[in-house]
Amino acid sequence: MEDDPDKKKKVGETLLLLIERMDEVEKSELLGNAFRSYLCRKINYEEFFRMGRAIDRCIVADLKFVHNYERATDAFPDAAFDLSSCGLIEMVGMPTIRTESSRNQYKITDYGELFINCVLR
Repeated sequence: MEDDPDKKKKVGETLLLLIERMDEVEKSELLGNAFRSYLCRKINYEEFFRMGRAIDRCIVADLKFVHNYERATDAFPDAAFDLSSCGLIEMVGMPTIRTESSRNQYKITDYGELFINCVLR
C-alpha cells in the first residue's frame, strides 16, 4: 500500500466505514483480524472487503458458530440465512417432506473456510 497512495486511501476509507458500522464491540477485533490477514497478504482487497461486510451483517455469536456448519443442519434458521447470504455457508440439502423436526443441511463454502482461517483463528 505504501507504493500506491490511491489504494492506501481506498483501504483506509473502507476500514473507517466498516469500523463505523460495527454494532458489537467484538466485531472490531474480528475486523482487525481480517485487516491483519490483508496486510500479511493472506487475502486480497476484495476478500478483506467481503469479510468486513460479513462481520458487519452477522451477529458475532453466529460468526463464531460458522465452523460448526460442516454437514450441520439448520438448527438456527436466522443464523443460517445471514451466514449463507454472506457466502460463508451454502445449502446442500433440503428435506423432501417437511416436518417440524426436518431441517435444511448446510456446508461451509471455500470462502467460509478462508474466513475461519483469517478471522476466527
